[in-house]
Amino acid sequence: EEGRKIYSNIQKALQFLISTNCVEVFGMLIALMCFPQYTFLLPAQMLFINLVTDSLPAFALGMEKVEPEVMQSPPRDSRSGLFSGRVGVAIIYQSILQTVIVLAVFILGVFCYTPDVASTMVFFTIIFMQTLHSINCKTNNNLKHKNLLDNKVFNFCFIVTMIINLTVACVPVLYKMFGLEFLSFSQWLTVIIASILIIPACELIKSILLLREEKLKNPKKYLKKQQKTAKI
Repeated sequence: EEGRKIYSNIQKALQFLISTNCVEVFGMLIALMCFPQYTFLLPAQMLFINLVTDSLPAFALGMEKVEPEVMQSPPRDSRSGLFSGRVGVAIIYQSILQTVIVLAVFILGVFCYTPDVASTMVFFTIIFMQTLHSINCKTNNNLKHKNLLDNKVFNFCFIVTMIINLTVACVPVLYKMFGLEFLSFSQWLTVIIASILIIPACELIKSILLLREEKLKNPKKYLKKQQKTAKI
């Protein structure tokens, strides 16, 4: 059980780090190809994301408690890699979701406001979205089946990361340091909605993938469940 927990926690930390870093890489690449005249993120902003937003949640995910159903699974194949057991698929769709959300915010900022405002909106969307996305990485099952408060280290790191993010967002002196523009209420509202969107979006895809997995593993059980639901 302890061995499975350690292996699972390594996967969770990797899932978080790779999926969040893909946002910066692919987001910047696509933005550079489509809008070469505009700045997607400044070097200081990227440094902040990598040192603060990515580090504490990843460390905390390595301290997650064992999931209840961990011993119900058959032994792991020794030939399977770190991206087995839904992790590889999760990295792909979570990377795509975050990249799409961030690019949508950037395009909205460029066409509705100014390029500098667009870059600022992207920065704040990334730091808040990635902090919230760490909750998704606590489990590859639905969050309703997970006790989200059982990891005190994660709770502490999440709060500290969010406080640091809010400090950057609220202290005017830091705006000049990170090359940020002051945002209006509507712009902040866009950032907040885009950041929160990552949780329901991931939950929806998780539900679809779990339903498909159940259908493939136990077709008879799935059929009975569907018939029961239809009767209700």
